[in-house]
Amino acid sequence: MAATLIDVARQACVSVATASRVLNGSGNRRSKPDIVERVRSVAETLDYRPNATAQAVIRSTSRLLGLVVPDIGDPYFSSIPKGAQEASARNGTLLLLAGIDGSTGDELRAFKALVSQRVEGIILAGSRCDGPGFHETTLLLAEAIEMYTRSRGRVVTIGEGILANTPGAEFVLRIQEAERAAELASALAVRGCSRFTIVAGPDLVRQSDRRVSGFIRGLRESGAPMANVIRGEMNRAGGLKAGQEVLRTIRDQQYGMRHGVLSVNDRVAMGCISALSAAGCESPRDYAIGGFDDIPQLQDFWQLLSTVRLPLQEIGARAAEMAIGEDVDCVLEGEVMLRASTTHA
Repeated sequence: MAATLIDVARQACVSVATASRVLNGSGNRRSKPDIVERVRSVAETLDYRPNATAQAVIRSTSRLLGLVVPDIGDPYFSSIPKGAQEASARNGTLLLLAGIDGSTGDELRAFKALVSQRVEGIILAGSRCDGPGFHETTLLLAEAIEMYTRSRGRVVTIGEGILANTPGAEFVLRIQEAERAAELASALAVRGCSRFTIVAGPDLVRQSDRRVSGFIRGLRESGAPMANVIRGEMNRAGGLKAGQEVLRTIRDQQYGMRHGVLSVNDRVAMGCISALSAAGCESPRDYAIGGFDDIPQLQDFWQLLSTVRLPLQEIGARAAEMAIGEDVDCVLEGEVMLRASTTHA
């Protein structure tokens, strides 16, 4: 039978309360050094294992960290938890992962579930959406965050903040998405592209909008013509569908014009490339294309895709460190990677 706290207290000749304070660390300053040493020695001899639930109640925390991510099957979101898990382990904290499907209210339910587990901090990795139904749930989420942070919990949001009216109540890990998108667009403009298509996500998805605005700014600053914007799902299926429209544009354009395609993420770009390749169009011969994120799957993709490399695992690690309390607000830059998909043969 496993040793209990009562067994430790009895053998160390102290009260149960004293043994509890010594073993959870709250009584080390008030207890005499010889008592602290005796209790710890007895606990080690008896191979005592503290009750994690009981300690969580005492401390109001559980050495747990929560992470909420949409679409865990997306390589972007699956890379972030890996970095967060590694950083959590280094700090003796266990990561609880809550995967959501992105539906209205799903993020709020996941947040409340993690709060009920007395986690020390919560990371929100999903992009905000301003579409119908999402505004109201974002307000409810903001209220839940304010209540949680008042009880000394820490909330980290990736990409953008939520509490616009309560600065300082959350920690924001910002990523220079618009800046790098502008750089990538400029790179395509100076590589001979004279007509452009931007393959974007659905209306009012803020991550997509940040990247699209960067693309447009980069094209404008390079003197390139206005781009046609195609909206669809931010996955391979969305890219396949967009590829059909890009194909019609390529076939209709004048001889000698080179088409540039800018995708809001690599999955969309990969789908677009597949659709165009099936129709006999190849990059960089017939068009140039760039993605965003530099997901691990690109290493095995036959087309060496130009993209914006984001330090996905570092994003997760830094967010975890911020949630644990070891870091403050920070900005990660990213890097434009030019590969075969944008270079003339």
